[in-house]
Amino acid sequence: MTASVTILVAEDEPFVRTVLVTTLQREGIGVIACKDGAEALATISGNLSLDGMLLDFMMPRAHGLHV
Repeated sequence: MTASVTILVAEDEPFVRTVLVTTLQREGIGVIACKDGAEALATISGNLSLDGMLLDFMMPRAHGLHV
């Protein structure tokens, strides 16, 4: 089964990122995980179709508001 909703999660803390990804996936949500803001920007610049983004505010290389 493919997820009908896809969310990008950008979080620099590995534990928090894992908890978010695991929780969303258990609910049947597709997740693309990024370790910082620059990776999130690179990911979304590829014309990726997303239904939403969950962004940490304080990340290295590009904060959540910048993304």
